[in-house]
Amino acid sequence: MGSVLNLFHIDRFQMGPYLCIASNDVPPAVSKRVTLFINFAPIIQVAKPLVGSPRTFNVKLKCEVESFPPSHNYWMKERDEMLLEGNKYTIENKNTGNKNTMILTIHDVTYEDYATYTCIASNIKGKADGSVRLYEIKLTTTTTTTTTTTTTTPSTTIANLILEITATSPSSSEPPSLMLPNVIGYQNADNARHSDWIHPSMAPEPLELETISGMGTTLEIRSYYHITIFFILVAIR
Repeated sequence: MGSVLNLFHIDRFQMGPYLCIASNDVPPAVSKRVTLFINFAPIIQVAKPLVGSPRTFNVKLKCEVESFPPSHNYWMKERDEMLLEGNKYTIENKNTGNKNTMILTIHDVTYEDYATYTCIASNIKGKADGSVRLYEIKLTTTTTTTTTTTTTTPSTTIANLILEITATSPSSSEPPSLMLPNVIGYQNADNARHSDWIHPSMAPEPLELETISGMGTTLEIRSYYHITIFFILVAIR
């Protein structure tokens, strides 16, 4: 007497080992392993359908293939050129059960390599393909420019305008009739007859006036003005 396992509408997900076990009151139990294979057409999944790479770099393109029986896998460029193993391309297939990873490595990417690459898998049940587009990534080059700025500092010339005031005593004792300019610390000639003057009179310290020249020009002024003020010694007795 046996046991029957009926499977309906099977697909690739039911594929795998099944274990039939028989036991009674007398040990040990016995078992039989049965593996179920399902033939199905290849199925391709592309994780990254768009891949970018700068020039002169190496880039890898990948496709995941699932099929049974195992499929025949290959790569094509723009669907009209089959790629072969060599210096330019490296082709790998990594199998895990009924799954296969197709890896295409493009060495030293140039302008001609930017194109659409197609991974193709076929077996007795059918054929499938997936596409990966390789595009260019342009590297940004940063150029550091050192600019030397020359700053022209305007020359500044300080010109001293010196006013020198001196005092001398006249040779004549008769006071002349004149109007002397007002100088700090002194009186004019009209009041000279009624005031006592100290002889010799001491002139104030020279007045120093500073001026600054205009922008971008050099100006040097050295002017000396000698003003002699005669102070008359008047003795009012």
